[in-house]
Amino acid sequence: MNEPWSAPLGREARNEQRKLRGAAFNAVAITLVATALVGDLINPVAAEQLSVPVRLGMVVLGWCAHLFACLLVRDMEDRP
Repeated sequence: MNEPWSAPLGREARNEQRKLRGAAFNAVAITLVATALVGDLINPVAAEQLSVPVRLGMVVLGWCAHLFACLLVRDMEDRP
């Protein structure tokens, strides 16, 4: 039996795990960028904490998270 923390046995299973990890990091990226752009509309109380440098940092972190998601799915295995 395959342990939960070990690598999956099949190519399709490995590809699905890569897609799942990539989707999770891409969701973080979307959340960061959306909060940076429209965070004051979502939560007006926290709008004073979203200064321009904080918003810029969130956009950069979102961009980095998206690039990391791209790296995770880049080496997916092709079908034979």
